[in-house]
Amino acid sequence: MSTSSQQFHFFLLCMIISLSITDGTELIIVNNCKDSIWPGILGTAGHVTPREGGFLLLSGEQTVLQVPDKWSGRIWPRQGCCFDETTGRGSCQTGDCAGLLQCRGVGGVPPATLVEMTLGTSKSALHYYDVSLVDGFNVPVSMMPVGGGAGCGVAACETNLNVCCPSTLVLKRQGKVVGCKSACLAAKTDRYCCTGEYANPKSCRPTVFSHLFKAICPKAYSFAFDDASGLKTCKASRTRVINRNTKLAEEIFANLSLLMGVDKDALKRLHGKIVKQAIRMKYYPACSRPDLVLGVSPHSDTSTVTLLPQDDDINGLQIRHREGWVPVKPIPNAIVMNIGDVIEGWSNGVYKSIEHRAVTNVTAARMSIATFVIPDDDVELGPVETMVDDYNRPKMYKAIKYADYLRHTLSKKMDGKATTELLKVEIDSS
Repeated sequence: MSTSSQQFHFFLLCMIISLSITDGTELIIVNNCKDSIWPGILGTAGHVTPREGGFLLLSGEQTVLQVPDKWSGRIWPRQGCCFDETTGRGSCQTGDCAGLLQCRGVGGVPPATLVEMTLGTSKSALHYYDVSLVDGFNVPVSMMPVGGGAGCGVAACETNLNVCCPSTLVLKRQGKVVGCKSACLAAKTDRYCCTGEYANPKSCRPTVFSHLFKAICPKAYSFAFDDASGLKTCKASRTRVINRNTKLAEEIFANLSLLMGVDKDALKRLHGKIVKQAIRMKYYPACSRPDLVLGVSPHSDTSTVTLLPQDDDINGLQIRHREGWVPVKPIPNAIVMNIGDVIEGWSNGVYKSIEHRAVTNVTAARMSIATFVIPDDDVELGPVETMVDDYNRPKMYKAIKYADYLRHTLSKKMDGKATTELLKVEIDSS
């Protein structure tokens, strides 16, 4: 059921975390890395630890965590893990928590890039967050709130510190640099760890190593008392993103229904019990050679429709037109609507899903928040009766359950509109 909610989003280079505050907070974590990661989670003392503290997240996958109001804790990426499927025991190259898949209250072994947060509530929407290198570095991370208000800045370490890590801080596994230790971990002295007589802001000063970390990642904590530039305080604004998207989608369905010769509520009913939404957030860092790197390969969406809010003036989305690619010029505060494969099936191919791709930008980073409107799993995607005419428009698409089509699509690599062939009726050419 859609509810009014307060939302803002955290974007991380390898993980994407979206926060939606209703009666509690919903964290949507997306793995945007090329390899699998195993997020570790630890609630601060007195706070719950969601999902028993850890799980596997394959490349491109996402998961949703529920945390209560005022939740405080940390999330860190683990990499290079191997666990026994029966016992849940094993090890990770970085971020390991006592050899457990589910950390269950155990913190990660440094070096590991930390995402730390203390959240507010729907009534007191003041949130604190940071990206910390105090325990070292293993994976690039960026946190970028969207839809926030005062103070909602960027906390980030987007550069791969492993490439430029000083030799005294390097952590290697099987001959490969997988992490960069903090000076505290390497030296184990009060001066570098800000402990003992150095456990205060006056005596704990940045070292040559923290200066290096700060030069490379100026928006992350580089040492224990680096509050001035590391800690972000965000006053999130009130929005009704879910309700707005649902209302917009229903208006689109009403118009499409009339164009397809059925009553205005027909397409809404075809979705099943409710009109479901899935949100995917992607962060595209600036790229020095955009001619060599695609943000997302050519594909069409498996949705009914896809809604893309336009919040900046950076070109990134392109659509296929004839034999070329046409950039979609962003219009601030507008929403781009893409027809998805479901509508193509229901309309018997009259309304084709849009083949599109995302490109990178040489000078600026870009964020994308896509809302995919989707039907229930058991809904069939065959044409509605009014879109079939044995003489002028024979049935070109077959009935197939949405869940089966989705599984088929996810099992294939992105290759234009190749997956829509599964929806089409085989034509006897003899």
